[in-house]
Amino acid sequence: MPSLFGKKVKVIHHIDQLHSTMKLAIKTILDSYLPDVVRGYGFKYADPIWGEPIFIPYGYLDGEFKDTIDAFKKIMEEINERKEDGLAKFKEWYPDAKFFDIYRFIQYSIPGTEEGYTPGIAVDPLMPYNYFKDGLNEVKDEVKGEVVVASPSLSSFTEFKFYDPIIGRRNEIVDAYIWINKLFHEQYDKDKMYDEKLGRHYMNTILDFLEGYSKKGRVNEIEGGDVLLIPMFIWGKDKLFNDNSNIVSAWQNSKLLTSSMFHEIEALPVILNKQYFDSIVNRCSQTFTKIILLSNKKLPQIDKCNECPSSLRLLKLQKEGNFSKVFITK
Repeated sequence: MPSLFGKKVKVIHHIDQLHSTMKLAIKTILDSYLPDVVRGYGFKYADPIWGEPIFIPYGYLDGEFKDTIDAFKKIMEEINERKEDGLAKFKEWYPDAKFFDIYRFIQYSIPGTEEGYTPGIAVDPLMPYNYFKDGLNEVKDEVKGEVVVASPSLSSFTEFKFYDPIIGRRNEIVDAYIWINKLFHEQYDKDKMYDEKLGRHYMNTILDFLEGYSKKGRVNEIEGGDVLLIPMFIWGKDKLFNDNSNIVSAWQNSKLLTSSMFHEIEALPVILNKQYFDSIVNRCSQTFTKIILLSNKKLPQIDKCNECPSSLRLLKLQKEGNFSKVFITK
């Protein structure tokens, strides 16, 4: 029995050689880390520059488990044994970042080992990320006084008050991803393996973290102030949804689903759609001095900007940058 990382373990070359409960747990968490939802709160999973610093060979996950939650606990135990050294490497790559114990799971193999290669799973930690850096730099002199943000997309790195249209739909988000993940595995997984219990458990763990982070800045209503910031993600044309009242219904009417592009199906474009921001502008145009639109991608001029909320064209444009537009309401 070869030694992996100084410890005698059974060499397992394929996920199919693991106990069925562990295999089910791994297949479930691979699809349950909500990358779009964490983006909506100004987070992302850290991308390794080289290799995968936090790696668990399958051999360490061998054994029998009473259920998928028990198997997941074993996975987390192995992560905790490795994360100190692994996070040190991530810190070299992202020296200013703070990392959290929320992870993206991927299948990974290390080549060149005693057995030729060592397969297993790797994890990448969650970290704050400013998707709107360019836009915020363009309007830094405009953001003064009482500032409110129309979504939590800046909440991981600012202390602005923010309205959160996402967390109130957490149960719907989890239900939607359970539905789409089970549909995917039923159609494209030879084993048809996805565990609803563990999927709900891990997605709710992520949502608990997001709900608790910066909770002091969350407001129940946008009542008014000096500046309303609208951070708006630009989606591809297949992710433009006219109705955000129900996530699954929006997906069912999407070309992404009819084309079986499951990896592109996300909840955030439904929740933070153009109509949502139009409703915010219509409600708040009389209660703020300025409304500032921020984008994660370059925007055309307002009269040519199909992605921009239509209601902004009724306001006076004061300043226009590549990633921002400043409007005066009074």
